[in-house]
Amino acid sequence: MSSVKTRALTALLSWFGRTPTANRLRIGAALAWITLRVAKRRVHIVRTNIGLCFPDEPVAVRERWVREHIRALSQSFGEVGVRTVEVGPATTDTVRVTVTVPTAELAVSGEVQSCQVA
Repeated sequence: MSSVKTRALTALLSWFGRTPTANRLRIGAALAWITLRVAKRRVHIVRTNIGLCFPDEPVAVRERWVREHIRALSQSFGEVGVRTVEVGPATTDTVRVTVTVPTAELAVSGEVQSCQVA
């Protein structure tokens, strides 16, 4: 990505991150509406994946899930993509781990106070 595009995108996401949460959610919903109409390839991929995973669900339910996924994806840009996180330097006491969360309903946020490595 060119430096002009990078600066423009960074400025846009920074502005997005400074807006109140309710406004970010509304903007995310508007972006979802646009995404459903413009990002045909992405929507096709989501629709295909949901169809493969849940072939027994009615088409109306699967289409609702597609819309909900695109909306959550659009809103995530404001909730996750614009946050600046500073991480201190790693020490010998630091262990980095990857946690896989099977569903979004189980996702949580917060701070880990302690952790034991098995």
